[in-house]
Amino acid sequence: MHVHGRALRCRDCGSRLAEGSEQVASEAADRCRALGLGPVIVRNATVQARGEGLEAAARQARYDELCAAAHESGAIAVLLAHTMDDQAETVLIGLLRSRGVDALAGMPQVFTRSGATFARPLLTLTRAETTGICEDLGMEYWDDPTNGDAVDGELPNDYPLRSRVRHDLLPAIERFAGFNVTRHFAESARLARMDKEYLDQRSDEVMGGGGYGS
Repeated sequence: MHVHGRALRCRDCGSRLAEGSEQVASEAADRCRALGLGPVIVRNATVQARGEGLEAAARQARYDELCAAAHESGAIAVLLAHTMDDQAETVLIGLLRSRGVDALAGMPQVFTRSGATFARPLLTLTRAETTGICEDLGMEYWDDPTNGDAVDGELPNDYPLRSRVRHDLLPAIERFAGFNVTRHFAESARLARMDKEYLDQRSDEVMGGGGYGS
């Protein structure tokens, strides 16, 4: 989804990793057209894993297509639908895979990639709130089956890490803590992001000025 001038345009870039993804993309495009959000463009992303893992390769392929579409259409911004839940999951994944402030900072609200500006306007809303909005408006939405919502018990290890964090780890931490850890992690990420941006800015100033004391 992106904003181009005052027109709202939606995109669904199918990575073809899931069975029926082309049909899902087509149905999403039809819904956008029905809402008057045209022109609607559907692009297929080719996923080629080169050692970084299938999830990372699929994410890179989607961003490549979004960046290309943004440049071709002259879009001023690409809007991503990540929610507060996605932010909390990202923090936990960061802590599992890396360390330091970067792990705690989660996803930035605005960033630039390959010359295209991306924004996440829904980071202050939970997934329950965004799906509730769709239900209140009578809008159909699609749940990715790899999220494992239909699976009872813990997800097998062959599910994506984010799905297992969402389905198993985050609920377990919430049961243990006894409070809304999703909002807690998301708010902590916002504060850590401010620290990270300040440190990055100071580092750039020092390096650009030739070192300390310059």
